[in-house]
Amino acid sequence: MRLLFFGDCMFGRGGAPFDENPFRYVGSFIREADFIFFNLETVISPQTLSEAHKEPKTFNYQSKGKQLKMLRNMTQATIFASIANNHSLDYGLHGLEATEEYLKKTEILFNQGDNPVTQKGITFLSATDHCGCNNLKKWGENVWVIDYNNLEPVLRKIWRIRQTAPLRGAPSGFIVFSIHWGSNWVTRIPPKIKQLGRALIDAGVNVVFGHSAHHVPPEPVEFYKGGLIIYGLGDFVNDYAIDPDFRSDEAFMCTISGGTDEVPFDLFLEPSTRYAARPPSAVLNKDCPECMLQHYDVGRVALVPVVRTF
Repeated sequence: MRLLFFGDCMFGRGGAPFDENPFRYVGSFIREADFIFFNLETVISPQTLSEAHKEPKTFNYQSKGKQLKMLRNMTQATIFASIANNHSLDYGLHGLEATEEYLKKTEILFNQGDNPVTQKGITFLSATDHCGCNNLKKWGENVWVIDYNNLEPVLRKIWRIRQTAPLRGAPSGFIVFSIHWGSNWVTRIPPKIKQLGRALIDAGVNVVFGHSAHHVPPEPVEFYKGGLIIYGLGDFVNDYAIDPDFRSDEAFMCTISGGTDEVPFDLFLEPSTRYAARPPSAVLNKDCPECMLQHYDVGRVALVPVVRTF
């Protein structure tokens, strides 16, 4: 079993033209994966949504979805998208429903609210801890919003799923919990996020897939009691200006091999193609030693930061 994770995907604002295939530079990794996971932070609609649906927010994203078709055409892998984040309802409930309809047609899986989706032994859930909006109640009625002051319902939900996991198509079941957590810029992992990540593993999650920061956080991953917590991988693609202090022109992809109860994690991080609307000058692949600026070995984790020239 080979799982591929990459970070936030933002495909432009207001339906404006955007790179139609930001995945082309990492095609080898995508084609080798059996399961792919990413955070979709863009409302998707083939027809540009009216401004009348737009929520009163600082940033509102929408795209026609060609990027997702490109991804789907590159692989036969099962793809899971998290649509629980602070951009889920950028264009109201109409925009969320349009996104869900597009994902269904593109055969990309997602879960609704706190209802899990299971495919080929993988159970997937997604949630957010913030909305960046004026109406948290509206967000909470349509996507799963985590309350750090009351985590019991979340952990109880995981425990119940774990009890039925052997019936879901795998010897022991495999649970991935995708969580949009924390701020855009972080200098350390906040204690409440560490506590939540570990509590989810304790409750029965195999991989906690965290995302939100626009850069690779100081501690991208943590092994904990046989599980894996991904605190963040940086943005895979967006249209933001680069912040040199946070090195936001760098990102990771995370590949996990094994990961069942019988097979221990064998994890390494790969360079990704996060860029601001323009591709890097070099094609990134496994045989590109000049792409590797530094290499750190931390136990079973290899971090390969990559500097890209625009």
